[in-house]
Amino acid sequence: MRWWPERRGPEPVELHPGVPPLADWDEQGIVGTIGTGPDADCTVVASAYRDAAGTFECYDLWFPDGPDRVTDASGGLVVEDGVVDDRVPGVTGGLVDALTRAVDVTWWGPGERARAFWAEWSDWFPEGRYRLHDPFCQEFLVRLRELAKTWDTDVTPGHTTVETMVQPLAVSIEVPGTTGWRTTLWMLCSHEDGRASSLRAWWGSAGVVDDGAGGVDAPVELIAPGDGRGAGTAAALAARWFEQQLRKDVHRRFPRRVLVRSGGHAVTRR
Repeated sequence: MRWWPERRGPEPVELHPGVPPLADWDEQGIVGTIGTGPDADCTVVASAYRDAAGTFECYDLWFPDGPDRVTDASGGLVVEDGVVDDRVPGVTGGLVDALTRAVDVTWWGPGERARAFWAEWSDWFPEGRYRLHDPFCQEFLVRLRELAKTWDTDVTPGHTTVETMVQPLAVSIEVPGTTGWRTTLWMLCSHEDGRASSLRAWWGSAGVVDDGAGGVDAPVELIAPGDGRGAGTAAALAARWFEQQLRKDVHRRFPRRVLVRSGGHAVTRR
């Protein structure tokens, strides 16, 4: 789930030699470390966005370690988390140059450290830039990711999502080979006092978080009322249901019944 902040106006900014030109950015962007000021040692990311033809459109600056704004040593605001700039890095000075100059950002450049960062942020059930800080949610997700890596299916990390802007915890899988509105496996986990109080699963639509009611198939309650479970146990229940659904035969129902998944993989259509 992503929202776009209002773009900043094009204030003139001098290019900074420490900012890599756009041609040297990874596909996702660049990662660096703040050197001075109250947020020293925090990680900063400039994520690049391109259109369908691969043409650069803009980048945004964000801080995975949590600050919602970065200030310089005097306390003056430099940039807010999520600010967007459409000036081309290395061609026209922009917010990435201003930030680098104000708080002495060291950009890592391509290499093992940057690859490790992007790999973490493209893991199974990624939280994206808005991390969940609730201990129960983190324990649940860590265990779910461990189990997802063992699935013998065609699902990849790119098919999985965590909805970090809603409560309770919602995770989903877009199922390859399916069409129509019934294309996504959803899991909604409520917790109280460190234990899962409800674990509801259903087939639904991508990006539509509801309670599973009103669909063709009734939602499944994986935890009985009053039978609270720990985060790891709840994650194991969720993982088992996900894998069962991914490995069962799935048919497209309309306009005629056609097998679209079997044995954990999408069926090749001829």
